[in-house]
Amino acid sequence: EKHGHLVADPMAWSRGYRGILREIRRRFPNLALDGEDNSEIYAADLDGFMTWRFTEPNHVPLFQSIYGGGRCQFTARAFDAFGPGIGSFESSNAKLGEQFVCGEQIGWMHIFDSRYGTPRRLYAKKLAHWRLALLDYLNQADMLHPLDFKEPVPELTTVWGNTGGQNVTTPCLRNGVWKRIGDGRILLLFTNTIEDRMTARPLISHLPGRYLTMFAEDGKAPVTLDLEKQGRDVELKLDGLSSQVWLLTNDIPKDVETIANEARKISTYRDCGKSLPGSGPDFATKKTLNAEAGKWIRAKDASWMLFAFREFHPSLGHEPNSKNPDLAGNWILARKGAVISFGEVDFGGKAPSAFQAMLGAGKENAGTQVTLWDVTGDGKPDTMLAHWTVPQTGKWFDFKTLDAKALSKVTGTRLIVMRVENKDCNIRGWRVK
Repeated sequence: EKHGHLVADPMAWSRGYRGILREIRRRFPNLALDGEDNSEIYAADLDGFMTWRFTEPNHVPLFQSIYGGGRCQFTARAFDAFGPGIGSFESSNAKLGEQFVCGEQIGWMHIFDSRYGTPRRLYAKKLAHWRLALLDYLNQADMLHPLDFKEPVPELTTVWGNTGGQNVTTPCLRNGVWKRIGDGRILLLFTNTIEDRMTARPLISHLPGRYLTMFAEDGKAPVTLDLEKQGRDVELKLDGLSSQVWLLTNDIPKDVETIANEARKISTYRDCGKSLPGSGPDFATKKTLNAEAGKWIRAKDASWMLFAFREFHPSLGHEPNSKNPDLAGNWILARKGAVISFGEVDFGGKAPSAFQAMLGAGKENAGTQVTLWDVTGDGKPDTMLAHWTVPQTGKWFDFKTLDAKALSKVTGTRLIVMRVENKDCNIRGWRVK
């Protein structure tokens, strides 16, 4: 009764927090205030919504259409290491693409999701730079309805992280439409969330603007079309995990250098970057393993690695307590020249006639050479036990089990390493066939 409100007053909680937020704003006017999830009741007093749980199936960007465009910033989506359950590799790209076209901050990935030098990291970097170049539009615009296409675009159904294993279906080609408040310019955002090249024809005849200026990741100057002469049936071509920005204006735009310069810069981004291990390899570590026919020796069993990386925490392709042996067994991103030690491996008294390895290589890494070696160093030279030439196994994170005949006889306990010779390779493990 002395708290300044009626007993069980349903507004007391929110009224109190509003007072706190406004006092913080008064004392620290340049401090950004971010609320968790879509805390709409405090929208008048917040600068952002940390909408990390916007990952459920069948979600639509209704909330972004109301509070986006500079009214509030959207500062989070949970990826793999944070929340109930990891997602597939493809789902991360779908999530990043959705953030971009909805005007959200790109990422909010846990450090455990970020240490791998994967194409996901490169895609996120490019989208972040696109968004930086477009802030003059995205911070003062209204979201319009997304575009339709002359022919339906394919959809992508994947397990999204933070959904507890639920599938989420989204268009492979995402788009967003924004109308700048001051001058009525229409900003069209397109991004290809899959690795395959896509072609589409957006339906733009209902949108105002005579001139269409197109910015791409090809390193070329933007192209401006006169739609009254050209017509409004314009083809869109997008390489895998790339984006384009279109701008509809009534006059030929003269002030597009910021976007054009950033697009040229983005065209130079090709490298996924190095993986960032939490600590260096401990070459003294020497596990003891048994090489039994049909039993996988997995990434988690490796003693140490050089020029290779595995994440020990739950993240892409790895859940330590999963009933799926592949997820529980982890994986290794091995760079060209990588050496992975599996310590002392006991082959018993019978020499194997063949080996198998579970390996992954996307288009760029097809043809990589992976070898298995006996490096015991007991007065004998290093001996190659098996050799794999890895074909393209599918997309970047697709694995295949590949056979290799035994090149040398090996019995007893030997010191075993795996080497990656000429390109990068993703590795789940190996076994005696």
